[in-house]
Amino acid sequence: MGLRSVSLRVYTHATTDPLCKFRPCLLGYLVIDCTKPVPISTRLFFHSVWSIPLSKSFPFEACLFDLDGTLVDSIAAVTRAWSKLALRHGQDPEHVLHVIHGRPASESLKELLSFMDEEALQEEFLWLENLEATDTDGVIPIAGALGFLARLDALQIPWGIVTSGTQPIARPRIKAAGIPMPDVLVTANEIKKGKPDPEPYLLGAAQIKIDPQKCIVFEDAPAGITAGLAAQSTVIAISAAAGFTPTERVPSINNYDHLTIRQSDEGFYLEITQ
Repeated sequence: MGLRSVSLRVYTHATTDPLCKFRPCLLGYLVIDCTKPVPISTRLFFHSVWSIPLSKSFPFEACLFDLDGTLVDSIAAVTRAWSKLALRHGQDPEHVLHVIHGRPASESLKELLSFMDEEALQEEFLWLENLEATDTDGVIPIAGALGFLARLDALQIPWGIVTSGTQPIARPRIKAAGIPMPDVLVTANEIKKGKPDPEPYLLGAAQIKIDPQKCIVFEDAPAGITAGLAAQSTVIAISAAAGFTPTERVPSINNYDHLTIRQSDEGFYLEITQ
């Protein structure tokens, strides 16, 4: 059976083009449009296409950052709080930590404590929120984050934080890590649907007044990566924090020291240097 001919399109973010079937690669998306049958030898060309390295330079006008695991390393505090909740209900802390990664606490609690009614769930939520809001021991910035944010500010490039945490949890962690308090801070308090739904990043882009397709989203969790792609943004994964799940859906960097910003007549470009 002959393979169909292919025409190649390159995307740096997800596409909703109904005519396309796309396969994620290390640095973007290769999109295949199958049209006409061709000889089987074309398979050799088709196979080689997947190994073409895509650009490490991305045009952008704004940046949107997840908080925990992306701008700040708060894994110790998160582990302490959720492990206490797990043991409080006779559950495996490792399983609980897997469920909660990158999601709003209210949604995670509904899944983990499905036997509870709404009133009991709200009591557990408030207990957990107070625990996380008052424990910031060990919360530190991800390497290079402070310098990168300072560079954005110096170039007057807008940025904001889009987190699945609530305001009472996010603000103490931002302060503890020495991160500047952003003008745009989207938390679980402002949304109806959490990550992996695109709503948080769409709201962040709207508040920052930049088209989401012109934003770069920085994320560490699968749910957040999915949300950023669904918002049609370019997504870069931060792999610095413990518990990061390796992914080939988007480019990844260990920390912000691997990024540079280039300015040209056309605008700003973010370049990955690692």
